[in-house]
Amino acid sequence: MDELQLMERLSLVKAGPDEAVLCADKICAVAEGLLEQTFGAVTAHLGFASVKEALAWLLSDGQGVFCLENIELLKLQLPDSTDADSMVAGLCFAYDQELHQQLLPEILKHMIRAESTQLLEQIMPRPADGRSVYLNTLWVRDELRGLHLGRLLLQSLSAKAQAQGFDSIVLHCFNDNEGALRFYRSLGFKAFKQISYPEPLAALHPQGGSLLSLSLAGGQHA
Repeated sequence: MDELQLMERLSLVKAGPDEAVLCADKICAVAEGLLEQTFGAVTAHLGFASVKEALAWLLSDGQGVFCLENIELLKLQLPDSTDADSMVAGLCFAYDQELHQQLLPEILKHMIRAESTQLLEQIMPRPADGRSVYLNTLWVRDELRGLHLGRLLLQSLSAKAQAQGFDSIVLHCFNDNEGALRFYRSLGFKAFKQISYPEPLAALHPQGGSLLSLSLAGGQHA
């Protein structure tokens, strides 16, 4: 299948209830230990077997930041298959950054360690000025990388954000993920804050992380 045929078979759709587990799996994978650092002890206390299981439940619940309404899936229609057999080629989880003001219910604020709360406030900040979309997770299937699907997802997000009056897109990225940093910088994202992590996350990512921002007025979307 050449690139033109690939593009003709792609569709961007909202994630559905039966895709909550898949979405949780991809979000946790991209987070690379960050969710376990912040929510691991709490999810165990609440009776979940893993952070992934708790996240799938939250996504299905449909309340607050972590809900399927904020997730779009890029689906690839495979030859000789029905819509139900479409392969999930990519995922974009993004929302109004203002929602970070209500990120944690009061009960969880008392259950999460102070250092984890501080980490969340760093990587998922409240907006200082203007209106920003927070790109929580961008994922593309390994075997489809290099086909500009990540760029396609960001183009769609940028267009929708501009149409809704947002000024910028903000995201967090690990500094050791050089490929992702190059990708975001090629689209016009600029780092505006450096972040260091508490242990044990610091052992996984000793170079820390960056918050990046793309101005929707002057960023590159091609």
